[in-house]
Amino acid sequence: MLRWLIPILVLLNLGLFAWGYLQPQPRDEAPAPLPYGAPTIRLLSEREQPRPAAATGDRKETGPQAKEESGAEPGSSGTRPDVTSMAGAAAVESTEPVDHGQAVWEDERPTRCLRLGPFEQQATAADVAAGLSAAGHDARLQVKIERRQSGYWVLIPPGTEDPDFVIVNLELAGIQDQWRFSKGELTGAISLGLYSGRKQAKARQDELTDKGFDAEIRPRTVEESGYWIESTYAQGDEAAEAALEQLYREHQWLGYPPPGCEEVATP
Repeated sequence: MLRWLIPILVLLNLGLFAWGYLQPQPRDEAPAPLPYGAPTIRLLSEREQPRPAAATGDRKETGPQAKEESGAEPGSSGTRPDVTSMAGAAAVESTEPVDHGQAVWEDERPTRCLRLGPFEQQATAADVAAGLSAAGHDARLQVKIERRQSGYWVLIPPGTEDPDFVIVNLELAGIQDQWRFSKGELTGAISLGLYSGRKQAKARQDELTDKGFDAEIRPRTVEESGYWIESTYAQGDEAAEAALEQLYREHQWLGYPPPGCEEVATP
């Protein structure tokens, strides 16, 4: 039995050797490239050795021969300027504080805002606004409805009596200048005259009282459209100020100096 064991072991070893020998050998693959921007490792042996400095005994040649060899013009060092050093020097100089406030305030001038009016006609106000705009004004046309007093009414207010009965009694008393309001705040009242002054209205009231009629005096108010010009211009602008002076020469009813934008201008 033992004599057969040794040949069997020899055959097994030969088979294992043949099987391992016939297996394909792995190929050397190139390492995968590093990603962009990844840090690299540099060996000390790969560093560049500094060049030996020139011996102190060496002399630099000067004159035409040195010029021909270096290619530099006389008076120059023959080397390129250090751009980095120049940029650093410029950066140091630029760090000094610069005062721009004075230049800004010199360009900015205070503005003046004013209101002109009221003009009765829209066309007149539009022409004036256009002329101011051409001279440097920022002119805007505005319309404002205003109520103002214009005379005095002498009237009999509506009461418990029939208005037709009152009118008949007025005619019997010889008072023909009368008519009845059909709309507005005084609807139903009987007008007995409109007077520009209160003195004349008071005389008419006394006349009616003597004839037995209870008449009253009430102010007359009317609504009017006023056309205003609101303008803004730079104070000190000679052209804008000259146009404003010309406007006051043509429309002398305008008050001077002109009121501000928040105020109400009156002639």
